[in-house]
Amino acid sequence: MTIRNFITWRGLGLAKKCEAPKLTKEGITQRDGDLPINPSGGLLGVGNPIAAAGLMKVSEIYWQLAGKAGKRQIKKPAYTGLAHAWGRPNASKHRSDNEGLIISARQLIQYNNFL
Repeated sequence: MTIRNFITWRGLGLAKKCEAPKLTKEGITQRDGDLPINPSGGLLGVGNPIAAAGLMKVSEIYWQLAGKAGKRQIKKPAYTGLAHAWGRPNASKHRSDNEGLIISARQLIQYNNFL
């Protein structure tokens, strides 16, 4: 876990100011916690696939919502997932510094029915 994680949780409204480390210490962000975060271990937990980072995050959301994450499966039912990434400052004029994606179970079902 890095300071970036804690800053992101605060920015997304998942943690109050200065409380993100406490959430981790108390196990709230673990797979069996009330607010599971990075059940795959995050990018470092999957080999840090820089070019495929966004796809990895979205894939993990799919697997979690579909109940197909295997040993990484969170313990409580999930209906919405959030993928977020920090861009490099000034890396590109066309890329936002902060990118996010929220996928709901309803969208997942609609997608599966489309296939």
